[in-house]
Amino acid sequence: MPPRRVPQLSEEELLQLWTQPELIRWPVRTLEGLEVRLLDSGVVNRFDGPDLLDCSLLIGGRPVRGPIELHLRTGDWYTHGHHQNPAYERVALHVVWEDDGTGLRVRTQSGRRVSVVELWRQLRVPAGLIRRFLVSRPPGRCPLPTPSPDEQQERRSQLERLGEARLLRKAAQLREEARQKGWEETLYLRLADAMGYSQNRGPFARLAHGLPLPYLRGLPDEAIGPILLGCAGFLEEAPGPLASRYRQFWQDHWQGPPLLRREEWNVGKVRAANHPLRRALALGALVRRGSLVQWALTALAQRGQRARLEAVTVPAEGYWRTHVDFEVSTRRPLPHLLGTQRAQDIWLNLLLPFAFAYEEDSERSSLREDAWRLLQTVPASGANSKTDWVERHVLGGTRSGRGVAQQGAIELFDRWCHPRRCGCCPLSASSLRPALRTAESL
Repeated sequence: MPPRRVPQLSEEELLQLWTQPELIRWPVRTLEGLEVRLLDSGVVNRFDGPDLLDCSLLIGGRPVRGPIELHLRTGDWYTHGHHQNPAYERVALHVVWEDDGTGLRVRTQSGRRVSVVELWRQLRVPAGLIRRFLVSRPPGRCPLPTPSPDEQQERRSQLERLGEARLLRKAAQLREEARQKGWEETLYLRLADAMGYSQNRGPFARLAHGLPLPYLRGLPDEAIGPILLGCAGFLEEAPGPLASRYRQFWQDHWQGPPLLRREEWNVGKVRAANHPLRRALALGALVRRGSLVQWALTALAQRGQRARLEAVTVPAEGYWRTHVDFEVSTRRPLPHLLGTQRAQDIWLNLLLPFAFAYEEDSERSSLREDAWRLLQTVPASGANSKTDWVERHVLGGTRSGRGVAQQGAIELFDRWCHPRRCGCCPLSASSLRPALRTAESL
């Protein structure tokens, strides 16, 4: 009998499968036969380190808490260098689509063995049809009762507590990254990620890892933007005299092909002001400002919301006030390469967590205290599908309010609403219990 052919998935599809537990035949078993039950699926990590953080499991009947790493094949653990990376030391479970024979040899840097689950054999639907079931679906109707005005305020307060916990977790992640890479490189990589919110995070991560901060710092200021655009794939066939000048800078300072191709960037559903070419120029402008730690501390020291946002925004100058791309003009001027809405995102997702994480390395003993005060004043950033869903279904159609509550809404959606973990919803208390039977049928 010929060997059974395993259907192919991408890593993003594997993550999607793992977060849709109804498609998996529970309990799953590790390669050595241990029974695994998932108690808390954790939080998706879009930065360096394991794919899922803060997960709770039962492995062989023993409670285990820690990260989960996902790969298409078991050997990817070694291909990606996780066996030499201390960030993966606490991984509780290695979930793979297909075991390639190395599953019983997966070990961390310290030599600790990591249990492996091969997923394709443990599904509730045929593996060859799995893609039909991998749909990015909304979580359905929330079983919480429609809130009264007083209950809306109580739920908003609970969201703020979730938002505070989310920011503290991000601070801990930042501190761990900084221990390995230093604060300057960590802030650079996080800023690159922010430039990609939310449709170009992958390309920006590859660009930033391929152009480390020390390399960019060694370039003349006028070459940083062209190098970023050239390595991003935006210069090779770009028309016009400005593109020719940028291309010359790039060829003078870079040996080799681009790190990415233009086709790898998602531009079809991106507003003109958010075009990744403009975001890459904004990243270069922030690098040219000097020390990123000092930039962050200066922003945190500003008084007033307007001054704090201006410390982060990047104005567009000359050609880029009227162009989205080379020889592609706009109907109206675009005053910023990085505007106030993205600046608010950076405040909530980077600068405030940085303030909590950096105090022990800083001469400013009040940094954490200042951050707590700022947390109460930073407004919400632009709405998205997650916050819209929580506001509509959990808050009875009212806005979440401050930025910290908006962060809590995202936390609630990611950890409880989307995976439909209504039974352990932190907002449920006693009001949800009578409705849980209904929730299972939604």
